[in-house]
Order: sequence, then structure tokens, then C-alpha cells
Amino acid sequence: MAYKIYLSPAAHGHDNPCSYSGSCGENVHCNLYMDELEPYLQAAGFDIKRNPADRTGGRLHEAIEESNAWGADLHYVAHTNAGGGSHSKLMVYSKGSRAYGYAETLAAQRRAYFAAEGKPWAVKLTVEPQWAELCQTAAPAIYDELVFHDHAEQIGWFHAHLRGMAEATAKGICAMFGVGFADPYKTEGEVEIMGKMVDAAALKAWIDANAVEVSNGSGESSGSPGGEVGSGGSEAPALRVGAVVQYSGRLYATSAGGGAGATVSGKYTVSRILSGKSHGVLLDGGLGWVRPEDCVVVA
Repeated sequence: MAYKIYLSPAAHGHDNPCSYSGSCGENVHCNLYMDELEPYLQAAGFDIKRNPADRTGGRLHEAIEESNAWGADLHYVAHTNAGGGSHSKLMVYSKGSRAYGYAETLAAQRRAYFAAEGKPWAVKLTVEPQWAELCQTAAPAIYDELVFHDHAEQIGWFHAHLRGMAEATAKGICAMFGVGFADPYKTEGEVEIMGKMVDAAALKAWIDANAVEVSNGSGESSGSPGGEVGSGGSEAPALRVGAVVQYSGRLYATSAGGGAGATVSGKYTVSRILSGKSHGVLLDGGLGWVRPEDCVVVA
């Protein structure tokens, strides 16, 4: 029998403004984050139920009742904070509880992710029994204040790393229940290079197309069968991992085109390509996702 995870994104009656974009708010980006979290949890075999995005305002009791009636094994709440800070905060009902242990596991994954991204932000764990979703839920509950939506640098980073944050959370939830983590975006044709999943065929094509001759020490040279550098071919270079592209337009937080962000124009390096996704090209290792047809390969 699969474990049941109830997901409860922020659902304020008056959405809190987000410093990243005037068109965004706490409800909006927390739902975008949950959009990224769900595939990871489903890939690991969890059953998911989620408070719908339009159940806002004074209807929080409906989410609590739904979670309790369903028999959730974890009630996970996702909000963002305000007040000038720059930390993550995980809140639970009581110390020494199962939820407290779960939150410690999640905090460890969050700290590791921040460290891997070179971010100095702390992850705090507090006991705050006053919140309804902590004191009225039957399941162990974690109330996650992910980042600060009034901290411009942090919320901008968060919008560009929704999937990474979701992946770290999913790893934490898997560890809580002793379930193996599964990456729903990894295919048989991908390999991991420096912590990133890269299409193996695209990687080989790039190596072949960009190979240089290297002396073997005997005066002879060796190289890839892809041809010599500067062969003068007139064929336009293909879109591939490692390509430099000219792009002008919106950046998106997800490969499905969710979470419209800043508008940019310039030359960027392709760090990931996901086939079958409408916005399946990731620029500059996390700058944002864009449509492949909008990229002009220049190198």
C-alpha cells in the first residue's frame, strides 16, 4: 500500500505580492512549486492529494478535513515568508513528535541543496502549534516557509530553481518513509554529467562535432571521426547541450512553460534539453526554460 501525501500550497484570500514579478504572488509560486513536486512523489510511488488552487480564503478547514478523511501519512504545507529574512523555516506542532523527525530529515536535504548551489541561507526548525494545519491535522504535518518572497535575490533564485527545490523536498520525503527516490525526468538515453542529466545522443553529437585533434606524442594526431576543426561546412549547427544560442523572450520556471519570469535577450549556453516538453531547453544551468524553436544556434 502506497503512502499518502497531502499537499497544501498557500491559499490566501488576498494573495501576497511577490518581489520577483508583479504578476506573481505567494499562492501562484507555491502552486508552481507543487506542480514540480508532484511528479517526483508520484514517480516514487506515493499517492497524492492536493488542495486545489481555487480553494482560497476562509476554506482552509476544507483542506484539513479532506486530509483527515483521506488518512494522509503526511500533511505538507508550502508557503513563502515575508519580513526581510532569507532563511527557510520548517514548523511543526511539537518537539519529539514524528513530524519533528520528518522535518529534521527535510531540513538536512534543504541545507545540502542550498550548499550545493552556493547559497548561505539557513534552514530553521521551529515548534509553532498555533497554526491550524499543524494542530488540527491527524497526520504528521510540516508547514514549510520555503523562502522569502520579499527578498528580491532569494525569490528570483527560487523561481529559477523550482524543480531543484522540489527534487530536494522529494528526496527528504522519500527518506522519511524509507522509499527509494526516482527521477521522473531521467530517460534511458540520459547520462549524468556534473550532477546534471544530459541526453546521451546529444552529448555524443556535440563531442563529435566539436572534437579537436590531439597529438599522441609521436607526431601523429588522433581525433573524433566527426571531422577536422574549421572544416568549412555550410550546415547550420544543431540545437544541443553545450550549444550557444541567441534567445530573446520570456524565461519560464518549468519545462512545461509554467511560471513566466523575466524577459531577456542575449547569447546563452544550453545546459539541458528535454524532448517532448513545450519549453524543453534550459539556459545557463538554471536561468530559465524556453521553447526550442525560439533558440537560434550561433555556436
